[in-house]
Amino acid sequence: MANRTVPPNDSYDSVCSPFGENAISWQKASRMFELIFCFFVAVLLSGFGQYALAATSTGALKLEQKGIPMPSSQLQRISKPQCATQSKVNIVGFWAFPSAQHPAQEGTPITFNFSVKNSCNYPLQQVPWRINRFTETILSGVMQNISAGATVDVEVQWIALPGTHNFFLDIDPNRTIGTGEIKYVLDYRVPLAPRWADWLSRAQSVAADGVNAWISHAVIRGQVNGSMATFPPGCLTSGIHLGGDLANRFYNARVPGEYASKIAAALGDAWNAWSRSVTLPAFPTAFPSFVAYPSAVAPATYAIPSTLPFAPAQSEDEGALGAENLARAIKTKLGAAATESGADIAINSFAQWFAGKFTSWKHSATITQITAKGPVPSWTILTPAGPVVGGQASARLGGSPF
Repeated sequence: MANRTVPPNDSYDSVCSPFGENAISWQKASRMFELIFCFFVAVLLSGFGQYALAATSTGALKLEQKGIPMPSSQLQRISKPQCATQSKVNIVGFWAFPSAQHPAQEGTPITFNFSVKNSCNYPLQQVPWRINRFTETILSGVMQNISAGATVDVEVQWIALPGTHNFFLDIDPNRTIGTGEIKYVLDYRVPLAPRWADWLSRAQSVAADGVNAWISHAVIRGQVNGSMATFPPGCLTSGIHLGGDLANRFYNARVPGEYASKIAAALGDAWNAWSRSVTLPAFPTAFPSFVAYPSAVAPATYAIPSTLPFAPAQSEDEGALGAENLARAIKTKLGAAATESGADIAINSFAQWFAGKFTSWKHSATITQITAKGPVPSWTILTPAGPVVGGQASARLGGSPF
C-alpha cells in the first residue's frame, strides 16, 4: 500500500479524521455549534433592548450597544429606549375635591387626585412630585416603579386654611428625570369657618379704645347770651370717624375683614345717630360776668362752675344704642352671615355689652373746660358795660373712660 501524502491546505482535523477527505472538519463543526449557541443566547437575552447580539463571521458571540438596526445578516436588534415626551412623564389630570365651585370649609380636608403617565417604553423607578400653594410646598412624595406606558393615580389630602389659594402640581420638580411637568388649579377660595364668639370677643377688646379715641377728640359747641349758655342739637361732634376707626381696630384684632367693617359700620351709624341729636340743658348762670361786661368784646372766660355732669344730656336717637336695636343693626349689616352657627348668641352678647358700657359711661362722664367769649353790642363810651349777645361757648367731655 502506497504512503498517503498530507495535502498542504488540509487541517490537522482532516488528517486525523477517520472519515477521510470529504468529511466535515472539526473546526467547521465547532463553528456551526457556536452559531447555534449564539441564536439561543440571543433569544434568552431578548429583554435587554439597549444591546444587540451579533453572530460574527467567526461565530464568536459579541454583545454590542447599538444605535441603529443591525444588518439582516446579523441577529435582529432589541428596541432602543424611547419616550414620547421630553418630560418622560405626563400629567393626565389634576383635581381638587370639594371643587372650587363648592369649596371645603376652613379646617376640613381638601382631597387632591392626580394621574401621571409614563411616556417611555421602559420602567421609571422613582418619580418625585409636589403640590405647592403659591410658593409653599404643602404636599410631596415619590411614585415608585411606574411600568412602561402605565398610568399611576395618587390621592392626598390637605387641611384647608382660609383665603384664596393657587395650587399647582409639579412632577419631577428637580428635573432629575426629564424636563418635568406642571399643572395648575387656580383661585380656590376657602371660606372662614364661623367662630363668632371668638371674633366678637376680639372686637369687644378693642371697641372701648375706639370709643375713647372718639371721646378724646369730641367738642361741645353752644351759644351764650348774657350769663346763659345753651347747647342745641348737633352740639356734640368729634374729629374721629368712629365707624372707620373701629373697622381698623377690629381688623387688627384679627376679626375677618368683611365682618369687621360691617360690625363697625353698625356701631358707627348708631353712635352718630345719637351724637348728632345730643342736646344739653340750658346753663343759666354759667357766665355771670357776661350780664354786664365792661368792654366791646368779652374774651374767653371759664364758666362757674367749669365742670358739669353729662348725664342730663338728651338725644332723640339714644335708643339706637340700646342692646336690642344695636343687635338688630349688626345682624342687618351682616346679612346671611348673621344666621351662621353661633352668630346670633355672640351678636346679642356683644350688643348687650356695648349698650351697658354706654349707659355706664354716660352717667359718669362730665362736661368740662366750659368756656365762652363774645361781643357786647351795646357797649359804647356812654354805655361802658353791656350783656354778651350771640357769643360762642365750648366744652370738652371728661370723666371716666368708656
